[in-house]
Amino acid sequence: MAKLIEERRALKNFEEIRRDFLSIILQLQRDGLLEIDLTGDNIKALLLVIVKLPPC
Repeated sequence: MAKLIEERRALKNFEEIRRDFLSIILQLQRDGLLEIDLTGDNIKALLLVIVKLPPC
């Protein structure tokens, strides 16, 4: 999971990749648009929660 996050983070232009949850979260982190600090561990936790949630 860390490798996936780092690969996405290394991309210079988020607009060139598919707009998915991870891309949006990384852009929010990069742009500082959140009132909280979003760490790499926070992003990993969010991804784990989404993967483990049963479909609605």
